[in-house]
Amino acid sequence: MKKKIAVLFICILLVALVSVLGGIFNVKSIKVLLIGKQEEVSPADIIADSELQLGESILNINETTIKTKVNRANSDRSIEIYDIERVFPNKIILKVQVRNPLFLIESEKGKKYLADVDFQLNKEDKGESFQKTLIPITDYKLKNNVNFDNKVNFDNKELMTVKYVTLSMLKVWDIDAIRAIFNKIEIKDQEITFFTQSGDSFKVYVFQSKDPTDKEKENIDTKFNDFYNAYIEKYYS
Repeated sequence: MKKKIAVLFICILLVALVSVLGGIFNVKSIKVLLIGKQEEVSPADIIADSELQLGESILNINETTIKTKVNRANSDRSIEIYDIERVFPNKIILKVQVRNPLFLIESEKGKKYLADVDFQLNKEDKGESFQKTLIPITDYKLKNNVNFDNKVNFDNKELMTVKYVTLSMLKVWDIDAIRAIFNKIEIKDQEITFFTQSGDSFKVYVFQSKDPTDKEKENIDTKFNDFYNAYIEKYYS
């Protein structure tokens, strides 16, 4: 009899323990950590897109499902979850990459698209170009610009070269400085010219393939460094 009572007591204790611990791991806080300039981005909207709910167990959260839901709701890739952090016992942090447009590009079909520094943004211009400081890429039209997922295809030598140069710029300037300094990029005859607001410019050659050689990269680095040093000496010395 005593043995049965002891077993019953243990069972009751286990049930109580599971109930208490289960409550401890229920989500009480969901936060959004934004990486990138926060233009017109609502953390509340991101949480709503994730369909995360307060009160659900932190142990039962499926990270892949959450990322899929948020990315599907933001199919232009302006927002992407790159990590989900569980802070035990009951907090969730959504780490989000914000992609803000930097370039304006036109397609052969006459549509205009916004592109970020990595050319990952897939967003058709619907008037944003009148509200933001964007750098137009001229004398160049996107070819076969939409794939089967209705995504813009920026995978070409010309834009890869622009990306490489822009990433070099980011070593010495931030995005806002680049927007303030440059007002146009011209792609013509396998050459790319970067024009500044003050009338200065520098020119690089388009990569010969999507897998540029070290020599090609070195040539671009030299061109940009020469321009940068001359620009700083001219306007800031």
